[in-house]
Amino acid sequence: VSPRKRVLIEDYAATTVNRLYAKLIRLKVLPFRTHLPQYTLEAAAGRFGRQMLVEPEGWVEVHTGIPLTDDMFVAHVDGHSMEPKIPYVCLCAFRSKIGASTEGKVLLIGHCNESGGGSYTVKLVHASKAVDPNQEGDPAWLHQRLTLESINRDYSSWDVASAEEIRVLGEFLFVV
Repeated sequence: VSPRKRVLIEDYAATTVNRLYAKLIRLKVLPFRTHLPQYTLEAAAGRFGRQMLVEPEGWVEVHTGIPLTDDMFVAHVDGHSMEPKIPYVCLCAFRSKIGASTEGKVLLIGHCNESGGGSYTVKLVHASKAVDPNQEGDPAWLHQRLTLESINRDYSSWDVASAEEIRVLGEFLFVV
């Protein structure tokens, strides 16, 4: 007998009902009213994930108490570093229109690549306290230096330098 381990178990009855509902009920897709677009994007809940091109994958029915808008989308998140807020391997809803400040928000961030595509992560974002060699106005300066923080304390945070090409794609809203 192996040592006792803690595991997460889904609600079997709810999972079965949801699976049967999806299989047997042909609900009309109402874009941005009942469904959100899903993309092939897979974000790591850790360091930037693997390099990939992102394409539309279809529409996903979403059950939430907040109104859906045309700037929302769904993407895969894989990893443990954002637990318990974002469980290991799940679909998450994001909003692409973010207010002026990103401080203290959980964001989907893309790391740009010259060859096309990108790699992606989901992290809690803070302005970095570390000194950056580039200052605003320098040719290499692209953005404020950021600290990308894990919610799960078993995973470390890291800084993204001001000269590193990244793009904020969306703010985390909820797990689908």
